[in-house]
Amino acid sequence: MRGRYSLILWACPQNISEENMVDLSFNILTAISSFGNELSPTYYSPTRKRKDIRHFDLSKIALLDLIKRSVNKEGDQKFLELGRGFGFFSSLNNDDSCGISFRLGASAKFMNNSLMLDFPYSHFSGLDSRRTELTDLFKRLITLFHPYFAFTPNSLNNQLSDIYWKDGKPTYVHWMNFYDKPTAERIGLDKILAIKNVEVLDSGYFFKLQDEPLDVDSSLQLRGQKERTEQLGLSDSSYDR
Repeated sequence: MRGRYSLILWACPQNISEENMVDLSFNILTAISSFGNELSPTYYSPTRKRKDIRHFDLSKIALLDLIKRSVNKEGDQKFLELGRGFGFFSSLNNDDSCGISFRLGASAKFMNNSLMLDFPYSHFSGLDSRRTELTDLFKRLITLFHPYFAFTPNSLNNQLSDIYWKDGKPTYVHWMNFYDKPTAERIGLDKILAIKNVEVLDSGYFFKLQDEPLDVDSSLQLRGQKERTEQLGLSDSSYDR
């Protein structure tokens, strides 16, 4: 059993222009679309309600219109520091659909800018026959989005913690992981560089726990995840199993 995998990138608060939001989201969606129909941003809902679903044709003009309508506001008051949230999905069939969501332009200290892909529940080639291509896409998104933390959580994999980040560090190791340099330094560069398959990427460090996605029914794989987490000194001390 695998559970549902996601791909999540968190970037630091940053106030960026609508033009830069358009360029960034266009480049990211173009990279995602290159994987194929399983991940392509084919539909969106301006109200986030299924009844309002519309077909989406990727263009900078369409993105600008969507971003302009994604301002957080109450009446006439706008909350630009909260950023713009908008999203897409690849299919009208829930089991086959990939959800893609953005948070861009968030500048408040308690906010992240984020990019998240929720992979399909049913068969997804990126977890099987096209793992190398999915890994390459993950790396490409890192170089575009410049996150401080990027990872691939599994919906059923909470043996070590039910939160992803605490006290300036990740709480455990996922199937695929990226830490920017400041995060790696808080963990300990010596620990990061001791990982056999670690790669320098976008001034940070990328590594995979194992070649294949984590199987939560495999005690051997879960033990390997726990051991790697402990080797890096990551834990959520408030979460006791």
